[in-house]
Amino acid sequence: MLTEGIFPVVCNFPGMGGISSETFKGYPVSFDDFIALEQSSLVPYRLLLRTFQGRFGIMTSNCIYPRIENEVASASKEILAYLRQNIGFDGLVLSDTICEEDLMGGHEERPFVEVAIEHVCKLIRAGVNILNFDVDPDIIERIFDGVLEKCDKDLSLRQDVERASARIAHRKRALGILDNPFRPCAFDTEGVLRTEETTRIVKEVAMRSIYLHSDENG
Repeated sequence: MLTEGIFPVVCNFPGMGGISSETFKGYPVSFDDFIALEQSSLVPYRLLLRTFQGRFGIMTSNCIYPRIENEVASASKEILAYLRQNIGFDGLVLSDTICEEDLMGGHEERPFVEVAIEHVCKLIRAGVNILNFDVDPDIIERIFDGVLEKCDKDLSLRQDVERASARIAHRKRALGILDNPFRPCAFDTEGVLRTEETTRIVKEVAMRSIYLHSDENG
């Protein structure tokens, strides 16, 4: 994959092999702690890092590990800190899919966009670099606007966004996608993310993307 210019993403950290039949807030639950995970699900991550550090991304899971933290892994500071500090991963972290069905469990009385904005901010604070949505593009834009508005009022959140942006730019440079050094600039995304050219590129990437899935049978 790497030789063909495909950036692989490994799913779903820290592992979903121990999922029980129980659910919490609409999410699957695993009662594994880090000790149990180190004996099973975390083994392949450590093996991959020995050879391919920085050359692949890791997607977190929409699973809750109550013996670690009562948050989905994507929003868990404990889990993402373990990934960085104990596993030693310095690449890009992607969230598991953000969709209305998952987020609205227990929040039926609130607008989806409002709930989604809060959730996205939580993911960014936890250390997620790239957000993975499965919602209408118009709704994504409203979520985007809401997060930007919060960044204007919350310096800490804004700094978390800027750190994620810098990590993405650094990884693109390392992969040869960006030729020019990343230079910190004013927090202005309007002239970059909403141009016709950017929209065209995003649609082309979506059309050409592939998703490889395997189970115990390969």
